[in-house]
Amino acid sequence: MRSPHSSFFIPAIGLVALFAFVLQPSSIRAASIEVQFIDGPGEGFFDPTPFTPVGGNPATTLGEARRIVVKYAALIAGSCLRSDVKITLEAEMDPLYCSLLSGFALGQGFGIGPEKTFPNAPLPNVWYPQALANSLAGVDLNPLAPELGLELNSDLDVNPNCSNSWYYGLDAIVPPGKVDLVTASVHEILHGLGMQTIYRQSDGTKLLGLDGTYMLNLEHHGFIPPDFPSMTDAERNSCDDGPNVHWVGPSTVNAALSIPLTAGLPNGHVHMHGGSVGHFNTALFPNELMEPYPNGANHSPGLALYVLEDIGWNILPKNGTDIVFIMDITGSTGALMASWLAQIPAISALWLTFDPNARFAVVSHVDYPFEPHSEPATWAYRVESTLSPSLSALQNGLSNITNLGLIGGDTAESQYEAIYQVLTGAGRDLSGAVDYSGTGEFPPQPLGQQNPMVIYHFTWPEQFHDQNLEPNYPFSGSKPVATESDVVLEMAAASSQSMFFGLTTVTAKRKTSQGQEGGLDKSITDGPLARIAALSGGAVYDVGVDLEGLQDAIAASIGHWAASAQGSGDPDVDGIAPGADNCNYIYNPSQGDSDGDQVGDLCDNCPDDANADQLDCNLDGRGDRCDASPCLRVNTAAPISRTLALYAPAPNPTNAFARFEFDLPTDGTVSLEIFDLRGRRVRSLTPRVFPAGRSTLIWDGRDDAHHVVAAGVYWARLNANGQTVSKPVTVLK
Repeated sequence: MRSPHSSFFIPAIGLVALFAFVLQPSSIRAASIEVQFIDGPGEGFFDPTPFTPVGGNPATTLGEARRIVVKYAALIAGSCLRSDVKITLEAEMDPLYCSLLSGFALGQGFGIGPEKTFPNAPLPNVWYPQALANSLAGVDLNPLAPELGLELNSDLDVNPNCSNSWYYGLDAIVPPGKVDLVTASVHEILHGLGMQTIYRQSDGTKLLGLDGTYMLNLEHHGFIPPDFPSMTDAERNSCDDGPNVHWVGPSTVNAALSIPLTAGLPNGHVHMHGGSVGHFNTALFPNELMEPYPNGANHSPGLALYVLEDIGWNILPKNGTDIVFIMDITGSTGALMASWLAQIPAISALWLTFDPNARFAVVSHVDYPFEPHSEPATWAYRVESTLSPSLSALQNGLSNITNLGLIGGDTAESQYEAIYQVLTGAGRDLSGAVDYSGTGEFPPQPLGQQNPMVIYHFTWPEQFHDQNLEPNYPFSGSKPVATESDVVLEMAAASSQSMFFGLTTVTAKRKTSQGQEGGLDKSITDGPLARIAALSGGAVYDVGVDLEGLQDAIAASIGHWAASAQGSGDPDVDGIAPGADNCNYIYNPSQGDSDGDQVGDLCDNCPDDANADQLDCNLDGRGDRCDASPCLRVNTAAPISRTLALYAPAPNPTNAFARFEFDLPTDGTVSLEIFDLRGRRVRSLTPRVFPAGRSTLIWDGRDDAHHVVAAGVYWARLNANGQTVSKPVTVLK
């Protein structure tokens, strides 16, 4: 039975969500979300309608385009979470609600069956979403059923009553009249992973009378007691979309303060959408992906990731680099194997100099199986060592292939299958109708990718078998190996997480390469490797038949990676590095800035009136420059204080922003100054008038010259109406 689900919905006038009712041991792997498309032939995800590639989506049919988008969304969501247990997502596209008068549905996402009192359950007799329960238990508790369901509205492309159609690009640059399918898909997948409650919305009753882990973090001010588990069924059922429904989970609250949210933090909690508590309230600013209706293209889980942490998920830090060396050990490349293997430790040392958190793995590739089947143990793909920061583990993996002696001829090879399996961990049994038992064919094996992944592929020549062109390859009756189109589509779906680099010895192609002979940028611009690399912003380098260009090529690839979104610590993964991004926490590759104030439109609380300071004295999400009555309202319902009070900063320690709440006994002018331990003033915020009661000021961790301050302890001094109070704040880097 499917558990309660959410709907992402667009009304004709205004936007609203329909939400029916919402429902370890520490792992080293990112969650793998395997998408199973369950539409019938010729419809939905298998629609054969011709498609023109757009926005990084290279599909040639509408069904392919849809499949790429959903797999891309699943990778975005899964790469943020830790789990050793595969998550299965069943996806379909069906005609859903559309009306010119009342709007149209985008889709719905849901978890399929919650679990309670399972091995390693943090709390007994509490409902956990199926995927989370599996992750905590370390085993699939219900192997016969998928964990997630996703249904999307196919009518958007054909029904004029929908008034908008889907945008299938991966770049979030959405034309007018289109709705971003990546955004809708990530939104719904996050619901299924746990951003949902498990009580009946029609009457507020709990499933079997038990609490859900999501419910434990919700409260409604005005009810006594205010927490959702203690409320009556009628009270849970009566939550409207006023200011009183809050999320109190500490991970989410601290993340909201660090962004910082400039609106949507009543009483220090995160404002939720009362009519559909699986969403954030629309008052949040900057806007979040998990608000009840789309507010532009957004591919970042944002605060929802910390909601998932509050309910029990182990989230992954976005740092480090995973590097997989695919070693082609046949042909002329195989003849150079001793030189390749000798250089791998030096390559790894270069990467560790750039990224101390890098991890390495080795897989080997042989052209399997070829006719005549002359070798007794050949394979398309074999894992020699899984991802590890240990160079000794890497060396052990290299030692596994040092003495294989499988040096074959220079015939074309099935390189695509090896690349496909590294990308997906979902390659296939190749033996087919012919019994090649004992020939060394290996099943797919996931490598445990957590972080952005670089693939080095060593090959020569660039002549790859492709079953699209050779229907009987590798032999008549065999199961098909991956083709170039398979790999291209997988690389497109993985492009937010992977960058492909190839190292080759095809010196004959130097005439077509870029840059000068002997330079760092001897990049190959044609051939199958180059086509694959182009999809992820990577490159292919010619290192020469004696590998004299290998170290230069590695240095060039490290520089290439460092300049990319993955290598620069880009928090919203939009390809714009911090310092250059005008909206660091919202995916906005277009960098739209209508008023030219250097604050991106998606982050700007006054997008049509230049206000680089973003002042918002009543924290309502509208900047003072465009707020008709900017300071006439008290920020919260906090009682009026009789004395000036400054509360402890949050978060503390901080590595970016610090939020200072204070109480004023009367209306007055307030200033905040930051001093180092030697008494030197490093920052003075512009004095502003505040009403009596509770208010907030935010320090961005910079000095008066707008430079980021050094790590250490600082003192914040608040001045108001002749009174002064101080609090320490610690800055970590």
